[in-house]
Amino acid sequence: MDDYRPMGFETDVANRNFIGAQNPDELIHSEFYWHEPEDWNKSQEQGKMVRGPKIPYVRIMNPGDKTSIMETPVREEHKARWPKKWLYWQMKEGLVDAGENIPGWKVDEWEHLTKEQIFELKYLRFHVVEQIAGASDSQVQSLGMGGLGLREQARQALKNRMGSEVRDEIAKKDKELSDMKERLAKLEALLTAPKKDDSTAPEVASVSDYDANVKYDVTEARERDDLVAKYVAKFGKKPHSMMNIGKLRARVA
Repeated sequence: MDDYRPMGFETDVANRNFIGAQNPDELIHSEFYWHEPEDWNKSQEQGKMVRGPKIPYVRIMNPGDKTSIMETPVREEHKARWPKKWLYWQMKEGLVDAGENIPGWKVDEWEHLTKEQIFELKYLRFHVVEQIAGASDSQVQSLGMGGLGLREQARQALKNRMGSEVRDEIAKKDKELSDMKERLAKLEALLTAPKKDDSTAPEVASVSDYDANVKYDVTEARERDDLVAKYVAKFGKKPHSMMNIGKLRARVA
């Protein structure tokens, strides 16, 4: 009888029989793209090249060997040989849901992840960090040995992000409240300021400030000065020099 020894499982990372093992298809360069192949029959009929509808193609070659390049329409066997590249190309071309409409913190924006991790997560349909943080134990197992740790890191990152956003929002509200209090204080001071008589009131517009070329009698001039003072007390600024006394009465009424 032959001396048979079981090799064990290839999924066992401690199994020395499979250390360094690699899928041979990963050593082959494969690239999916759109192509419009020539419609030979129509080209013959019309006497010029006529291209057919756009369909998915795959380019396959051994790295460094240009003579090995093969380009052909995508078949099911190509999808099975390079499932990750096929899915990634479909997502890039908008043929399958790439997660743009899923609300949350996009995995592309999480600086903790590498490009390879982002690719792997999208392949497993994890598009936002919230999905990783809320993943079940069975879902986490699909992420490999570091799945549990990645889930905890996602949960902590979301807590930190939420805390930062809350602090920023509170600071924004505090500033708005402080600005509002300052404006109210200035308005209250303006409204409660005591009226000053004609002899001591500074910077109060006189008759000459408004109508230098018009002569007023003493009564009208005093009334205008009084209206100007009321206007300043109410609006915090002098009225326009061309505003007549009638409009002043209406504004301060």
